[in-house]
Amino acid sequence: METTSIKNIEFQDLSKSERVFIDRIRGLSIIRVVLVHLGLSWIYTPYSQFVHNLLPLLFFVSGAVSFYSLSRSNGFGLYLIKRLLSIVGPFYVIALSAMVVFWIYNYQFPTFNIKEIVRWLTIIPESSDTPFPMGQIWFVHAMVIIVLITVPFLVMARSSSLPLLFLIVLSIVLSVFHQAIGVSNNFSILGHNFYQGLVNVGFFVFGALYYKRLEFFDFKCLFGLLIVSITVALTNVFWLNVDVNMANHTYAPDTYYLSGSYSAIIFVLLLKRLINKILDNWSLADSVVLFFSKHAYSVFIVHSFSIYFLETKFGLVNVIDNPALAAVKVASVFIISAAISVPVTWVTNWVTGKAKEKIQSFFSQDLKGCDRLQSTRPLD
Repeated sequence: METTSIKNIEFQDLSKSERVFIDRIRGLSIIRVVLVHLGLSWIYTPYSQFVHNLLPLLFFVSGAVSFYSLSRSNGFGLYLIKRLLSIVGPFYVIALSAMVVFWIYNYQFPTFNIKEIVRWLTIIPESSDTPFPMGQIWFVHAMVIIVLITVPFLVMARSSSLPLLFLIVLSIVLSVFHQAIGVSNNFSILGHNFYQGLVNVGFFVFGALYYKRLEFFDFKCLFGLLIVSITVALTNVFWLNVDVNMANHTYAPDTYYLSGSYSAIIFVLLLKRLINKILDNWSLADSVVLFFSKHAYSVFIVHSFSIYFLETKFGLVNVIDNPALAAVKVASVFIISAAISVPVTWVTNWVTGKAKEKIQSFFSQDLKGCDRLQSTRPLD
């Protein structure tokens, strides 16, 4: 890994191979999201529901990227603003585009009241507010909460790993309390579900911790952690008699969901060499995976429209019993989503890029002003 020094603090930057691996698991995770919304998790219940445990890989990847992004940033305030903008900026652009699509599709523009507008602006639109099913927006909302929580801990983590371990333990303890006495509803404030952000924060900081201490997480360490997490999951099933269907634990994650998800993440990390080897030797598949990684955010949001369009215009509903139609639907959703994602990514990158430039310029002028002020102060 490459060594970089920021403000006299040295840290190990991500190597090229690790960046490629992160891109690959991001792309594979987005493909999984699309497949789940196409019915993958219902093929062989309850066992197929375990694919839900792979979703936290997206939190894991975000944590790894955020740690190094913060370390390279000129200021923590600037990092926070730009990081939040990179999350909510594309969401607002895509949401506005969804309204336009709704207008074109239905020949009428959706009407909103003040409450609905506020829900959109605060990333908690209800299903009745959206022109087509967009339940995955909860992830965007959770990411905003996670970024706000983790900034001071990521700052402290530049010199110590303990702050990251603290957040992982905190998220696990919170899941224990929820499983014991059902506390998730106590974290719902003004329509905002803070529990999802707080309980998923552990996956995010695990990504930062893993790449901060990459030399520590060797095969023996990862395998030991895998055994522990699987043991906790099995204890939930055979001793605590929890519902084995993982889908019933995703909205308000408990220890069963967390242990299953950590197992999935660790298992993927143990397969790192195999995943890289397969994609290194299968250029077509690698190109597809990296495409979905590059356009991850856009595909994450717009694939719902692709499914909605095919179901409402072509009647491709409940096609699981017809393999031919099911294959057509899956292929069509991926093709339509991929085609739409390219211009959406370009527009969102352009808009957020311009906004970031303005913010960077403002901070730079502010810093210059501080320097001029300091230069005019009398010497002590």
